[in-house]
Amino acid sequence: MVVIRRIVVFLSIVFSIVVCGCVSDGDLPPEIINGEILDIPAPNIVQNQENNSENYEPYENLETSSKISKPENKLVINCGAEVTNEFERDEYQSKITAGSTKIFLILYLTFENHGYDEINVNPDYFNIIVENIEYAPCYESRYLNSNLESVTLKNGENISGTLIFEVPEYESINYDINYKDSLKPNIEFRLSRTEINQGDYGVTKPLTEAVTKSLNEGEFSTHFESVELDNGILSIYFERKSILDEDEAIKEMRGILSETRNAIMDSSYEKPEHVFLKYDYMPFNQEPKVYSIELTWDEVYGIRTLTSSKFNEKLVIE
Repeated sequence: MVVIRRIVVFLSIVFSIVVCGCVSDGDLPPEIINGEILDIPAPNIVQNQENNSENYEPYENLETSSKISKPENKLVINCGAEVTNEFERDEYQSKITAGSTKIFLILYLTFENHGYDEINVNPDYFNIIVENIEYAPCYESRYLNSNLESVTLKNGENISGTLIFEVPEYESINYDINYKDSLKPNIEFRLSRTEINQGDYGVTKPLTEAVTKSLNEGEFSTHFESVELDNGILSIYFERKSILDEDEAIKEMRGILSETRNAIMDSSYEKPEHVFLKYDYMPFNQEPKVYSIELTWDEVYGIRTLTSSKFNEKLVIE
């Protein structure tokens, strides 16, 4: 079962530079569907002859409704956004998940140079302000093919790219977009949407969080090491240094699997295909042993009634 949540996020604009504003839709890269980034092209600089200042036609200023025969030089930033709990790194095809109480705010950006001979675009100029705290772009966003690069745009050129920020997650909060350029160019910021809706699709935090929390608080917490989830296999690692005979160690392993089963059942996350438990027994002044077992989810679900012979058949002792 997927948890359905609706989170409404409001974006506002904060600049330490001059902003002349109009709000309209810009051409943006594709959006996120079900928490995944789809077909976002690599950044590229495009020369558009129609953007050259010599070719400007009179246009209407949306704030003053006045006709201007020749606009002043400006850097236009078109921005769209999405929120999600995870995204996929293009290069490694692995998912990055936001930390507990965090969420990823993803900005789709297109910069257009209108009139400047040259102007620098730098992702380091961006940050997000939440509750008076500044957040820089997430380091992991560098692994996206679409990650916004630092470039110099000549007059008429544009570039598109993506920036990802890991920020606190709230039911409703303002995320202020801040662009700091010490050269203070004239900026026109076009926000495609002022209200970002996470939508009716569920975005879940990893199953590992639920299991980790349960084992950290459970009967065997003093020996707990870590939990991993990869390709449908939930791997659990324990290490015991106090003395225990083999029968008690096996009994403890069954108890750990029982706690794991309860944590999975209490969560709303998709069940793993297999559960692997590695139990390192390393008592002082005694020969260490490594106990391990891999069970299907159905076997873990019925761990309380799984016969000792069936359990021991799958148990590996090294």
